Amino acid sequence: RWQDDGGWSLGGRWRRGWSLADGAMGGGSLASQSWSVEAGKAGLFGGDRIDLRVAQPLRVMAGGLDLRLPMHWDYAGGRVDGWDAHRLSLSPTGRELLFEARHAVMMGSGEVSTHLFWRRDPGNVAMRPAERGMAVKYGLSF
Repeated sequence: RWQDDGGWSLGGRWRRGWSLADGAMGGGSLASQSWSVEAGKAGLFGGDRIDLRVAQPLRVMAGGLDLRLPMHWDYAGGRVDGWDAHRLSLSPTGRELLFEARHAVMMGSGEVSTHLFWRRDPGNVAMRPAERGMAVKYGLSF
């Protein structure tokens, strides 16, 4: 995160992860990723702060589980006598993208912030319509 003496700041984050699953009933692998870029200015109107952020929240990019599932039941023997492998994809169809504007001021011993946001493919579901909204938050640090 970069910050200058005039109250300006720039920041970014990138995360990438890999997970492996292995067990008696199957296995698989997952690759996940998230990123964000933000810019802000402290003291724009006095003792306040304003921030703009663009982000892609954590999502599975590729992978799934290879499950070994029972396919046939032997009623005479009372047991499973047929197994088959099936792939369960955990990679979503959508790619959420978030745009957020935040304005914050100190109030008492805490901070009040207002957030405006717009999300494309919310929840990483491609068929969901874009969302927009607003939130107000009061936070205390201790």
